[in-house]
Formats: sequence, structure tokens, C-alpha cells
Amino acid sequence: MGTRNKENVQLVISHLEGCSGNFLGYLAAEAMHADRAAFQIDVALNKQVLSINGRTAWLDEIESQLALHSVVVTHNYNQTLIQKTFPKAQLIQIYPYTHVGNVLYNICYKKLNQKLENAIDNYFLDIGNWFDKIKKEEPDYRCTDFWCLHDKTQIENLLGTKLSPTQDQFFNQYWKEQLPYELDMPKQPMTISELVNFWKIENGFSLWLVAWAIFVYERINGLKETNRLWTINDAPKFDSWNAVIKAVDGCYNSR
Repeated sequence: MGTRNKENVQLVISHLEGCSGNFLGYLAAEAMHADRAAFQIDVALNKQVLSINGRTAWLDEIESQLALHSVVVTHNYNQTLIQKTFPKAQLIQIYPYTHVGNVLYNICYKKLNQKLENAIDNYFLDIGNWFDKIKKEEPDYRCTDFWCLHDKTQIENLLGTKLSPTQDQFFNQYWKEQLPYELDMPKQPMTISELVNFWKIENGFSLWLVAWAIFVYERINGLKETNRLWTINDAPKFDSWNAVIKAVDGCYNSR
């Protein structure tokens, strides 16, 4: 095991949590399994795709885990280190320049530990922590936008090959199982009502989407929790978008 097997590696994928890097790794290696429930892909024991953290112990993880894998998926973005380790491998690096809400949703259902009784507050804190982490880890060079993986033609261009029928089926099924909304971050201030229309989530009410909408509303309008004229204790009353809009939209002071 280890670096002596690096000649087998044909592709390295750098991605952040929630950015579908494991999906792309499985797709590229044609290591798909029909029984992967909801595509919560665990690649730790896969013989073709090695999934590691790689942020702080890159060489140790490679040395101890790399066998005959053809694809490595990692959270490491150090191009120099990766290319030195795998000089013959293609490198694809993914970052969510757009649709960060979709990434945060993916993270939420893999990483969130439910600790607070108020689900909206729990989601809100989780979204904020991961959003800041994602922004902090943005590379200083251009990567492939996460949302490009949503486009079959762009995936084929990335991999340099046309998808086989099996890959095509896996691609379609994967995205069918994902959140059906495009949760991009607006570039201008909006009301809650405008955000609901912007994302087309009028009929997609959920507590996570409420937390996301409040988070984005406050960020793009320069508001803080201390500006609220409402409290999170009001959240049990949030049973529809109309209720959220009535309680939250404009209900902030300017201090």
C-alpha cells in the first residue's frame, strides 16, 4: 500500500464537504452501486475510489490507505503537493462559487448533530458555521464550479470522455435524488418574500429552508441577530412561508 501504488491513480478530485466530489469519483471510476441509499456515498472501502480528508495528514493517509485505487477524492487543495504525489494523474478541483445553498443542504444531512431543541436555530447555526468555513477555504486560483457537475456535457468535458450508458444512468439518478431547488446566493438585498420567489421554493416549505432563508436575508441585508425584533422562540409558529414573512420580513431595528 501507499505511495508505491501511485502509478495506478488516474484522477485526483479536490472538493469541500457537500460538493459532490465522491459522486464524481464514483462516476469517473464507474464504481457505481445501485443500493447506495439516497446517494449518501461512503467510499472508504471501495477498491477503485479512495476518499480521504487530506487536509493535514496527506502523505500519512496516502501511505496507509492507497492500494490499487484509480481515483483519489480529498479535501486537500494544494496543487503542488498533489501533483508531486501523483504526477501522471488528472487533477479536478471543485469549489461552490454558485449554489452554495445546495452544498450547505448536502452538508446538513451528513454532518449536523441535532443538539438544540429548536430545529430552525440548530439549522441556522449550522448553516452559518459551514458558510464561513467554505468562504475561508476558497482557493486563490480558479476551480471548477460545483454546479458544473449538474451538467452532463460539462462533466464529459472534465473527464475527457463521453459517459457510458451505466454512467449516464448513475448521473441521472444521482441528481434526481438531490434537492430540486437552485439555492444561489443573491448579489443584491432582497426581502424574504423575494428570496422565496428567487429560489422558486413557494411549494417547498421546510424548517431547513426557513433557516437558510433567514440566514441569507440577514447576510445580504447587513443584519445581525441583535437587530431582530423577533426571537427564535417564535419559530414554532413558522408553519408556512406567509407566517415566516409576516414575522421576519422587515422586523429588525437599524442599531
